[in-house]
Amino acid sequence: MRRSLTKKARKVIEAGLEEMRQAPLLAEITGIGARMMLQVAVVENKALMTIYRKDLAMSV
Repeated sequence: MRRSLTKKARKVIEAGLEEMRQAPLLAEITGIGARMMLQVAVVENKALMTIYRKDLAMSV
């Protein structure tokens, strides 16, 4: 199992953290954090599916 993040996921996190630093309200910070976690999950899932497809194509 991979432990490192993809470059796209790191960019999502960095952008989210920068947005959090500028958000004055706790509700905004919570929303930004939730959106950031979902975006990272989507990016990582796409990366894993790409790896899975390549492995599947090589096994045929």
